[in-house]
Amino acid sequence: MKRLFSCLIIALSLNFVISTELYAQERKDLMLSLGIGLFTSPEGKRFESPQIGGGYALDINYFITERHILSSNYTSGRHEYMFNPYRQGTPPLSSVPASDSEFRIFSLMYKYRIINVERFSITLGTGLNLMTEIRRFPIYELRNGDLFFQSFSDVGTTDLAFPFKGEFSFNIANRWAVGLEGGIFLMPTVHPWSGFHLFPRVSYIFR
Repeated sequence: MKRLFSCLIIALSLNFVISTELYAQERKDLMLSLGIGLFTSPEGKRFESPQIGGGYALDINYFITERHILSSNYTSGRHEYMFNPYRQGTPPLSSVPASDSEFRIFSLMYKYRIINVERFSITLGTGLNLMTEIRRFPIYELRNGDLFFQSFSDVGTTDLAFPFKGEFSFNIANRWAVGLEGGIFLMPTVHPWSGFHLFPRVSYIFR
């Protein structure tokens, strides 16, 4: 994992240096963004009846040009779901204690503004990230053919994932912008899709 993370840093650093040299004559802006809103995961084998939780994201966006952006991002969120490993002879899901997943995600991304007119812009981005997921789920004890809830167990994993993100932004002043960001993460080695989020956000631009 350390070697993988080191390769990720080196590759994106080289991309940053090359891009900076190519566009050295143009003005560079730095934009800091904070988004807070809804966070959940699509339903699947690992997430039964996922609920809508909450999360936030911090972005640092470096504008190589008006349309090309390099970005670092930290996203954190939590949501509940139902986890029932005992498929037969168990109470209905409504009586099973809720499990939850907490995500802590650090991303390095390339973004491109597909629309950039006056104060309005739409941006799409992708890249690589390290996703840490901490899952909390119930433990049962079998007594005389019946299952009884005992406690919760915490399991944490960290793996490489791929972010897919879209952003809407509207400049309300020379240095301030408001907007909406949404996205999802792909982690092929564990469970395909997780961490869907939709955050209203505010941004400050250093010119």
